[in-house]
Amino acid sequence: MQRIDIGISARTTTMSAIKSKHLFSDRFGVLCNEDHPLVKEHRPLKWSDLKSYPLISNATGGQINHPIFREMDDAAYLRIRNTNSVLGMVRAGVGITVLPKLTIKGQAQGLCFLPLAEPNIKRHVKISSRAHEELSPVAAAFEHAIIDRVSARNVRDFE
Repeated sequence: MQRIDIGISARTTTMSAIKSKHLFSDRFGVLCNEDHPLVKEHRPLKWSDLKSYPLISNATGGQINHPIFREMDDAAYLRIRNTNSVLGMVRAGVGITVLPKLTIKGQAQGLCFLPLAEPNIKRHVKISSRAHEELSPVAAAFEHAIIDRVSARNVRDFE
């Protein structure tokens, strides 16, 4: 039987068998290719600004509960779970998508991340482990190293 000591996720549900610690929050925004008409808006976008463009649904969309977005996501042009595939389709001009900003860090060539106006929706990334068990010394050291590394980063890196 395999055992998992630590997990990193943006789960929104809680489980009594799992304890979680907040690592960072990361803002959602619109991702489009650099030639897209939305790039010329020069202002934070409203959800209604996105309605006339084909939306590519992705795996993180389930974390957004805004009613306009839910309606758009339910009627999405495409549904793609793999983030690299979503980025490739957006880069090719097939549609737009809504993703957390850090999703494109290091992969932004040909893409633009456009902030959304209020409400400022964020994904909350946590580190998790079993609630009723002590971590092994190695796993505990690894958990502390992750927490220390994230804590040392500038908060603006995540917004």
